[in-house]
Amino acid sequence: MTLPSLLKQSGYGTAAIGKWHLGLGNGNLDWNTKIRPGPTEIGFDESFIIPATRDRVPRA
Repeated sequence: MTLPSLLKQSGYGTAAIGKWHLGLGNGNLDWNTKIRPGPTEIGFDESFIIPATRDRVPRA
């Protein structure tokens, strides 16, 4: 059971906003693709995430 699924059972809508540390794999992440599993794959209704801080790739 995940937190979003527990909240949904009680009638809440859910969203994850911020830096996402889960599911980034073994360090060979393709920064041009979606992060999987992301918040919606584990049960959140909506998400607005970034995978890392500004000191990590990709850099503009």
